[in-house]
Amino acid sequence: MTTVPHEQLMAECAYRMRVPEDGFEGRIIIDVGEFLYDPILGWVEDDGTLYFSDHGPQKDPENWVPYAGHGTIHRLTRTGEHSRLFEPGAVPGMPYLIRRAPAAFGPYGGDIFFPGQAKGGREGALSGHRLYRLTEGESAPETFVDIPPAGTTGGGTPGAMMVGGFGREGTPHEGTYLCQTMMNCVIYQITPDRECRPLFILEEVFGRPVMPYFLFYATSVWAPSWTANCCSAACPTPASRSTTRATTSWSTTSSTGSA
Repeated sequence: MTTVPHEQLMAECAYRMRVPEDGFEGRIIIDVGEFLYDPILGWVEDDGTLYFSDHGPQKDPENWVPYAGHGTIHRLTRTGEHSRLFEPGAVPGMPYLIRRAPAAFGPYGGDIFFPGQAKGGREGALSGHRLYRLTEGESAPETFVDIPPAGTTGGGTPGAMMVGGFGREGTPHEGTYLCQTMMNCVIYQITPDRECRPLFILEEVFGRPVMPYFLFYATSVWAPSWTANCCSAACPTPASRSTTRATTSWSTTSSTGSA
């Protein structure tokens, strides 16, 4: 695996933004290459505090180890106070797509959850995944549950895990966490008792592999009769995802597996 030297990375990503409009100014809050490599927005609290995850760095930014864990979760206040919730590399892969659990998720309401690899590197992306949990103030996340194998697509391996998030209040999925793994084309449901089960094995639903890459709830504007339904956009065949542009959508009206 080819890596970019840290000095080169810093030079290529140096701050160059210009602000031509009067009344505005640009300033660096968190510099690139030291704390931030590829930030992904999580959410904004009512007081304006921003939570987000980032893919880097590792414990030693100048010496990248391709098969070691990297990244952490960041908190940034409106006054510019920046902190990291744990040291980089505390999980085998990287934290991403973070979500705060609602009160409906039982004793874990308020905790931070995110999907992640069970082991590091590219190999880890194509092998088993987990759901991680972090209580703010703790030094590192914990494994909440391992995602079980399911189906036959991709050997049933739950690789390339993505997140749908917590079930919407007032729907059959309330109080559960929904996620999908693109390698074996399965949508999973996780409950507060740390149980994870396949909600949909898509090869069985459609008679062929269909890769789910995005879960969402329909809005009242888009589909008024579907507002309680969880929908997914998906590629019809994993093997052709680089050339296939068509998407498939479906919805669920219960957590029992009916489509």
